[in-house]
Amino acid sequence: MNAQIENNKQESLFLQIKSKTWDRDSHGLFDYENTSVKFNDITTAKTGFIIRRKHEVKFFDDYEYENDCNSDDKELLKIQFNNSTLFIMIR
Repeated sequence: MNAQIENNKQESLFLQIKSKTWDRDSHGLFDYENTSVKFNDITTAKTGFIIRRKHEVKFFDDYEYENDCNSDDKELLKIQFNNSTLFIMIR
């Protein structure tokens, strides 16, 4: 019975990220007049990485990260789910 309770806890643990990205021509500052702001919503319950690729923020699990990332991608976070605990490592 305790194992089932732990499984239910683990299944209900997730991370939701909402982000906004814009052109990097603004020297890293938010440009309030920029009309090309991109909104990104990510919800995950898996271990993996959050990266920025141009104007998008994306989630990659470990396999996708090793095979699909390129040198222009910026790694933002490493997410790790362990039992009923969430670890976030800022890069």
